[in-house]
Amino acid sequence: MDAFVDTLQDFVQNKKALVACVIVMINPLFWNVVSRYEYKTQKLSRTLGGPKRGCATLAACILTLNYVRTATFHKTVDEFGYWEPLHNGMVQALGYLIVTAGSVLVVASAWKLGFFVSFMGDYFGILLTDKVTGFPFNVVRDPMYFGSGLVYLGLSLEHASVVGLVLTSCIAFSYAVAVRFEGPFTCQIYEERNKKSD
Repeated sequence: MDAFVDTLQDFVQNKKALVACVIVMINPLFWNVVSRYEYKTQKLSRTLGGPKRGCATLAACILTLNYVRTATFHKTVDEFGYWEPLHNGMVQALGYLIVTAGSVLVVASAWKLGFFVSFMGDYFGILLTDKVTGFPFNVVRDPMYFGSGLVYLGLSLEHASVVGLVLTSCIAFSYAVAVRFEGPFTCQIYEERNKKSD
């Protein structure tokens, strides 16, 4: 247990580690701020030549930030090493299983929603005709967020990383905050659309 506490203390006292926490949490904040700005102003759509181009540009930014987040996660996990009690075949196998389950949720969500809606297209006026209710939306409420969180949890277990678990907690917290803002706002967008069509 001493090694666990020592690793956490090293992490908290390391400025690079705290920067890593901020980096892994920034994605949802970024895409929610930009999406709401677009919804209220349509500036991206007008500047870039239409809603699909605006949304594709946001998607490119989100994917780039995701790459940076994942690279930061791996670099930080590698830098702090592993925690001996988690460093065994059973935990590693569990990690692989969790990564697989999370990946299935993320890919299935993206497949069901399509490219544009996966990347905040509804804020650009690119709306689905009907609410998606099939798999994976009938298994968990926010499968893309939940699946992504599972991927990072699984990676942490694969690497027997206390620091990975801390970073995963940061990611989960940022997703929980994002869902509190995103869910109701997305419902509002569709309600407004339905009122206009009545």
